[in-house]
Amino acid sequence: MQFGEPAQAMTSAELGARLGVSVPDGVACIYTGSSGYVGSTAYLAFYPDGDQATVAAITGALGAAGYAQDETARWAEGGNWAIANAYPAGDPLHYGDYFDDAPLVIFEGSFAD
Repeated sequence: MQFGEPAQAMTSAELGARLGVSVPDGVACIYTGSSGYVGSTAYLAFYPDGDQATVAAITGALGAAGYAQDETARWAEGGNWAIANAYPAGDPLHYGDYFDDAPLVIFEGSFAD
């Protein structure tokens, strides 16, 4: 998302439809905005109390939907890309303070418009 741009909320069902993936339960919120590239929209999905099992559920769903992992650990398919990472409780660099410093999984990427 571009700095200063208002983010738009999205449901997990809407994100799943755009990605062609069954988005796992447990997402607290999803925001979308400009990716900075013509023809694509960026998203951030937050899973408070998420862990490596959450990451595995997300990446398993991506793989089942035909996404392939590239050399940067991103998953890509049909102009869409995604990545999911787990962060420990109290991590100040990855939005943890917005979720009471809980452990957090961030599922992010972009989808074709």
